[in-house]
Amino acid sequence: MTIELTRRLLNAGAPATSIEAALVAHAVDRVPFVLALVERSPELSGLVERELSRVPDGTPELHLVRPSRELWEALPRGLCHRLLALPIRKDPETGVVDVAALDVLDPHVAQEFAFHLESTVRVWRAELSALRSALEALGEPPALDPDRAFAPAPGLGLPSRVPTLRPPRTLSSNPPIPLTRRPVPHQSFPLKRARVQAQERSFQFARSLEEALLDFTRAESADAVAVSLVEGLEPADALVLAVHRDMYEARTASGSLGLHTAPLGIPSGRDSVLDQAMKAGYYLGPIAPSVVHAELRARLGETVSEVYVLPIRVSGRPVLMLLVARYGASLEATRRSDRLAEAAEQALERVVRVRRQRSERA
Repeated sequence: MTIELTRRLLNAGAPATSIEAALVAHAVDRVPFVLALVERSPELSGLVERELSRVPDGTPELHLVRPSRELWEALPRGLCHRLLALPIRKDPETGVVDVAALDVLDPHVAQEFAFHLESTVRVWRAELSALRSALEALGEPPALDPDRAFAPAPGLGLPSRVPTLRPPRTLSSNPPIPLTRRPVPHQSFPLKRARVQAQERSFQFARSLEEALLDFTRAESADAVAVSLVEGLEPADALVLAVHRDMYEARTASGSLGLHTAPLGIPSGRDSVLDQAMKAGYYLGPIAPSVVHAELRARLGETVSEVYVLPIRVSGRPVLMLLVARYGASLEATRRSDRLAEAAEQALERVVRVRRQRSERA
């Protein structure tokens, strides 16, 4: 399940109460988000399918899913049901594994399959009915504990293994689920982790948001804008990278990341968290233990469980990437990062405009 999908559904008019109940079932009982939603609110089935079909241009699609049993047997039981995704084949020459998935914007699909199969993954879009038939043929069990299984709801056309939703649980120790704000990427909605973060009350940003935003009005160069981003997020770890054709090059970062002693570059097109943020507009989640992330993970340290990444654009073109880690509660940090990114985009537009005017006068 991706936060992008919940955002699209909310913008399309899906009731927030239905979305929240499905999110609770997804996080607590491990029911696939889409199945939990359409089971509780079958009238939303058409809307869900419409939003799922809105995929980036060039995304391959499948109408018949024929999974590879050999690859499926190498995965943890219940994983495919929880992600609503199945491995199809592995290219014998390149080693790339093709995976059919319901939600191609969910970064966890590629991450989970790449981790367990130790291969690069290419995700194909597939319809729910095709995936459901393939899962039933394989005998894939729902990822539920035995004591949480309960009777299926009749007459909704869902597989017999899909549990009927119980009333939403009251999670009094959790912060409220952000359902209406700008994307909180990603790609996951970990309620259990949120309970831990709610205890991190000691974290506090060094400056008020108003003070941080004011810095961008004074910036006269792209480097100054990058520095304002990092300083505006202190004491969180922040990294600003320039977007080039074949790589992301670090421009400035928090002192703890050691950019002053050694440069940092991350190749593009390798399905890194930066690539995923570029495609989806944001990323919120863990950094997969892959080769492309090796240096980044070494700089951040193994204790970082989650990062927030988003592109910064000028005239619609991405020019910088912002990556934030160790930021306390994700709700406050992602909101702040969004505001700073918007201010950075406006400042960069102004810098480019002023530079162009000076060039024309010369």
